[in-house]
Amino acid sequence: MMISKFLQNTGNYMLIVLFMIFCFAIISCSASSDKKKSNNPEGKYYYSMLDSAEGLIHSGDILISKLNNSGNLSSVINIDTVFAGDFYINNKIAGCKTETNYDKSTGLIGIKFCPDATDDNVYFTIEASGKPSTGNWSHITYSGLKSKGKLTINKIKQ
Repeated sequence: MMISKFLQNTGNYMLIVLFMIFCFAIISCSASSDKKKSNNPEGKYYYSMLDSAEGLIHSGDILISKLNNSGNLSSVINIDTVFAGDFYINNKIAGCKTETNYDKSTGLIGIKFCPDATDDNVYFTIEASGKPSTGNWSHITYSGLKSKGKLTINKIKQ
């Protein structure tokens, strides 16, 4: 008699545990698909560029828009505040065209400054999630990585 009650109670507990696992799996799957569906990359982003010691280099905004119906993207960078005036990348970013790509599967936007140059390029990688987040920048020359740091990003306009 006690054994049958134990098995009956254990069965109920097992059903509850299985139900909880099922609910967790559903929630996990929907959360991961939200990241992959990410927001439209077009819009205006406010960013701050930080050096490897997390000191501010400059801040400004990035306007990302479609070039044409093919879905190609364009970026325009506007630096509004310079904190490290002698930092060599400031002039490079402010004065050149960009090549912009968006990876829907990861929700990441890649911006390459001066894409026609074969040397001395700056790259931004940012999230298109629309939420405050971080990104990365790197400065690469023929000899390899020259410098890198973080970006703080906030999408301010769709």
